[in-house]
Amino acid sequence: MWMGDCNGINLLFKLSIPTAEFDFLETFTTTPESLLDITHLYIRSNHKLARSDLIQETENGIKRLSINAIHPLTDRLLPIFINDEADYGPKIRANMSMLNVQIGTPKSNSYDESFANKHKVSTVIDSSTHWHKMDTETLLSELRSRELGGYRTSGKLSDWCISRQRYWGTPIPIIHCDQCGSVPVPENELPVRLPSIENIRSSSKTGISPLANAHAWKKTQCPKCGNENAKRETDTMDTFVDSSWYFLRYLDNENTEKPFEPNTVNKLMPVDLYIGGLEHALTHLFVARFIQHFMHSKGLCTSLEPFKRFIPIGMVQGKTYKTSNGQYVTKDKVLTIDKNTMIHSLTKERVEVDWEKMSKSKYNGTDPQEIIDAYGVDFTRLLMLNFVHPRSLRNFTLEDGIAEGLQNWFKIFINLYVELIDPRTKTVMSNEEFQQIELALREQRLNTIYTVTFYIDSFFSVASAIIELQKLTRYLRKVPINIKRESNEYLRSLCDLLVMIGPVIPALSSELWTILQKQIKTNIDGYDLNKNLFAQNYPLLPNDYPAKINALYDTTVFASMPIARSLLPTLTTTDILQQLNNNDNQLQMKTFIEKNGLKFDRLRKLDDYCATLIYERDPNVTIVEQSEPLVEKKKSKTSKKKQVS
Repeated sequence: MWMGDCNGINLLFKLSIPTAEFDFLETFTTTPESLLDITHLYIRSNHKLARSDLIQETENGIKRLSINAIHPLTDRLLPIFINDEADYGPKIRANMSMLNVQIGTPKSNSYDESFANKHKVSTVIDSSTHWHKMDTETLLSELRSRELGGYRTSGKLSDWCISRQRYWGTPIPIIHCDQCGSVPVPENELPVRLPSIENIRSSSKTGISPLANAHAWKKTQCPKCGNENAKRETDTMDTFVDSSWYFLRYLDNENTEKPFEPNTVNKLMPVDLYIGGLEHALTHLFVARFIQHFMHSKGLCTSLEPFKRFIPIGMVQGKTYKTSNGQYVTKDKVLTIDKNTMIHSLTKERVEVDWEKMSKSKYNGTDPQEIIDAYGVDFTRLLMLNFVHPRSLRNFTLEDGIAEGLQNWFKIFINLYVELIDPRTKTVMSNEEFQQIELALREQRLNTIYTVTFYIDSFFSVASAIIELQKLTRYLRKVPINIKRESNEYLRSLCDLLVMIGPVIPALSSELWTILQKQIKTNIDGYDLNKNLFAQNYPLLPNDYPAKINALYDTTVFASMPIARSLLPTLTTTDILQQLNNNDNQLQMKTFIEKNGLKFDRLRKLDDYCATLIYERDPNVTIVEQSEPLVEKKKSKTSKKKQVS
């Protein structure tokens, strides 16, 4: 995961004399097994506790605090030294007090041992206590029960600072009183409303919120003691505090008594699909999961995770032309010398070609309206969704021939329905031939439904689904005219095709649906031609169509076998693995797994029609790339002909 492995634990040390700012010190260690060996702590010189009224200087010249930390289990008093030379481990972040603290364990760390000996820190550990009879996991459990840490976490995680010095945001509901300190705003006075002020711009130089100038709003009464000179907190919350649970509020957005009614939202949660950019994966997804876990711990949400599935979408990129000094050049000022060489038309210097995020300053943007005016809205949508996975970067250009290929397919697609208006003359065909072709047509139709559904459910790969629908289109084009005029199976294929492609090209699909409504005089199984296209049900596979067990790595299905759909829901993961390992292609499957260094990761069931065994790279297996032997190619007329063909 991007946030790192859970490679250590958090630890909380109470202070022997709490200060106004700190009741305890928090730190992180990757060696929980040395928990009972801690003899002292280090803090950095920029720590908030490293202040003059708390600092003492030892006879050896090292600075330490006049207060001690208390060991979270043994209650031993631990001296706290100010030392910037200690190893503060993987969690170093500026201005984060919990990350400016480190433990000293002389028994297992040579630096700590040297420091302890030099500054006369007692390293004697009483190993006769009951703590030393416990294993590490039991000790961590005890820490958790005392609420003093013990949770396995990542060394990359840090605190979330939610305060912002700006006008737009939710005011932090805290009142500062000289007598009572920080007091929460009473629940019956929530939410705190933003005041109307003229200047809402914050100053980056002073770091003071514009709300600090709203004097009438800022001055208030302390809800605890009645002090009339109390002041409201003028910082507002990070907008992620609100957006981290917006999906819960959406489900109960007219509730005036509470954020949401648990019984209402739990019927619909979790969210089926979350689509966003990489910035969502790195920040919003994390804080949304954090808040959901908190809601779950308080019994407000029954689902631990907020989202079933997340798809980070790729950027649309345009071609850029750049000189050696980094200056971007417009396309009309670039001359092509050969396939690999381009120069500036005026300066004659070499120009580098690359793909980058579309931007006006890089002269690589494409106005969508120009494409819409030239090709239409539906075609533009198809052009954007075709030949690219949603997670991948989209290098967009009209010079790659994709647009022309799609135009040809559009003509074939439209003509399938126009033919119903003006059908061609029938040819002679036997009853047996008719039935054989119709049977093959049914198989093609059902295979398309299965494959399209699989690609959407498994990868949300619209591009792969479009390719399958294009295959069906070309197949239907070659169907004999007798089948087109008289086969219910053919007409059902036309209906299926429109329903599946409809979300991609809705306008054209709706127009073609009206042709079906006017030209088809018989009932089509599964469809109501009196209703519009988007009132139709998605085509389903019949009960006699087999389900499939697939073995998947990345986006490659490297093994597959059919199985009865009635049997699939009853099978466990072990059963499914055994079924696939016993099929005819087990050798091929085993070879693929060994060659790519894979291990089974998880099972994904898609209703009753598919079970996918998902494999991932095994980090413990070293893959040796074998070089292919060089084979001298014999030149002959035959080989040349084969290359040409």
